[in-house]
Amino acid sequence: MRRLSRGEAANLVEDYKPLAALVRSDTMRARDRTPRPSLRRQFGQLGSAAKPLRIVTDCSGMEAPIFAIMSLGLIHEHVAASDSNKTVKKFWMAHNDPSKTYWYDDITTRNHNSLPELFGDVHMYVAGFPCQPFSRNGKNAGEADEWGCGTIVWHCIKTIKSIKPDSFILENVEGMVSSHPDTLTEIIRQLKKIGLYEIHAKILNAKFSGTPQNRPRLYIVGLKKSMLSRDFQCFQWPDDYDAPDLTHTLSPNEHCPKQLRKMLPASTARHACKTLCSCMETILTSGLNPLVDDCVCDIDSSGAHWMHNMSPCLTHARARGHWVISRGRRQNIEERLRLMGMNPNEVTRNIITDRQLGQLIGNSMSVNVLERIFINVFASTNMVAKNRMPQHWESKAAATQRLHSYYLHSM
Repeated sequence: MRRLSRGEAANLVEDYKPLAALVRSDTMRARDRTPRPSLRRQFGQLGSAAKPLRIVTDCSGMEAPIFAIMSLGLIHEHVAASDSNKTVKKFWMAHNDPSKTYWYDDITTRNHNSLPELFGDVHMYVAGFPCQPFSRNGKNAGEADEWGCGTIVWHCIKTIKSIKPDSFILENVEGMVSSHPDTLTEIIRQLKKIGLYEIHAKILNAKFSGTPQNRPRLYIVGLKKSMLSRDFQCFQWPDDYDAPDLTHTLSPNEHCPKQLRKMLPASTARHACKTLCSCMETILTSGLNPLVDDCVCDIDSSGAHWMHNMSPCLTHARARGHWVISRGRRQNIEERLRLMGMNPNEVTRNIITDRQLGQLIGNSMSVNVLERIFINVFASTNMVAKNRMPQHWESKAAATQRLHSYYLHSM
């Protein structure tokens, strides 16, 4: 990909039209960028003498950002994390060292004024603030959410103002764009008001970044202007490509049912059976064979929602997984982790129940999408050379190979 000239960058606009009216980023306006000494000596690959990438996460959940950083092979220091969910805390404590990371049970009660001295320099801040208030699957109450989850984003912005990280990423559901544009506009305004950052916003779908799951999410990226050098390219969103086939995420060497009646859930699950039968009727009408073709049905939904060679979005409400019709069962934990871009072998299973883990998976960010964003953030801010980071999800072929490696680890 060739570099953009300063004139071209000045005329470039965000390519996602629904957001263009809401997000007028300072990013694409030409400016005098003072060259900054390279920071590549600071961050390097594992085993090097480089200093660690210092990262803070809020609404931490499964810690997809940390999984992504580790997957990129970058040494890092997890400065702080937070989550009000007790199950998340139990999972987090099993996968992280609490003696090396500040943990907060409640982001709304911590003293933001003390954070700069406590945290020190922070290179990356990531928060996937609660999506239920802005989701169709939630009550879509926005800031009026009865549990107060709709206001967590303002505490995330307070944290950004306080610690002033070199870069940040905020993530939420696409419903924020369509159903809560005023809230999104105010979020962007508050972030721009800080005065330190170039702001980018776009909806990215996991199915265009290497995993066959229909998971559109809004990402807001902020880059500290002082980190950008005159001779380096502007931040660019990852290019889209078609996902690998669903079969690359399904458990291998499994006996598949040979009769349609054996594909149905237990007879006691009447709603699920009714939904699945309706899905199979439309599948057969479309010319597909549910015995052979990999189709996934959301049997817990009110309508007949299914996808061919693709999984519907994994959510907190679908903690048991969707129904894989050709296998005659629900998606297992390993399959759902692969759909999130995670290596199942890196997740400890005996800490919480599978249902609880399914809820965490449904709330998590996609590791594959985060990896691709991280690569472009670190490259555009000159922190890490792009060719020093593995391109696991750069293309369909690379993604297929990555998912296949998860197979080998599981065997």
